[in-house]
Amino acid sequence: MLFSAFLQDALSHFYSMNILIKNKLYNSAFALVRVFFDTLIRGQYAVYIFNDIDVNKMYLKQENWNFPKTKDMCKQLDEFFKEDIFDKIRTNAYGMMCDYIHIGRNQIARHFNEEKCIIEPNFDSKLIIDTLTGNYDLMELFAKNFIEFMKQHKILPQEVSL
Repeated sequence: MLFSAFLQDALSHFYSMNILIKNKLYNSAFALVRVFFDTLIRGQYAVYIFNDIDVNKMYLKQENWNFPKTKDMCKQLDEFFKEDIFDKIRTNAYGMMCDYIHIGRNQIARHFNEEKCIIEPNFDSKLIIDTLTGNYDLMELFAKNFIEFMKQHKILPQEVSL
C-alpha cells in the first residue's frame, strides 16, 4: 500500500509534466522534475530501505519527521539495487532540478529570447526531449520495481511484467 501511494504521486507528476510540455508550459513542467525525482527516490527508499519502525515513525510523526538527505537515499538505493543510477542522476542533474523548482538562474534565463527581443520561454527541443526521455526511463524503472515488489509479496502472479 505504501508503494502504491508513492506510485500514484509519481504518476500524477509524470502526467502533469507531459501535459504541461504538450501545452508549451515548459517552466512549470521543468519545476516538477525534481518533485517527480524526489517522489521516486523517497518511494523506493520507504519500501526497500525502511523497516517497519521507520515506516511507523513516518506515519505517526508527520509534523516532526523528515526523510534522510537525498544524497544519502540515492547512495543507499544504489547499494540495494546494485546499480549506479540514482546517485549518478542526483550528482549530474539535481542542482539543475533545484534551480527550476526554486526559480533560479536557469529558470529565469529561459524567458529571454534575444533573437526576437521578446520575453517568452525558450527551451530547445533537445532539452525537452532529453527531459521527457529521462522522466520516462525513471518512471519505467519505478514501475518495474513496483511490479517486482508485488510479485515478491505474492500480490501479483510471476508472469506479470512491464
